[in-house]
Amino acid sequence: MEVDGEFHQHPDRLARDAVRDDWLNRQGYRVMRFSTGDIDDAFDGCIEEIMGILGLKR
Repeated sequence: MEVDGEFHQHPDRLARDAVRDDWLNRQGYRVMRFSTGDIDDAFDGCIEEIMGILGLKR
């Protein structure tokens, strides 16, 4: 999981993140991105999404 701030919205950063995410996916990792706003506004929803991906949803 990665929490992205405003910095990650710049085109050059988005491109670098995409390359890194692709590499991580090929290594068997799943990348989940949440913005700092998501964490601030809907923390419980973010946790629910993570738990769902892990198969731990209540």
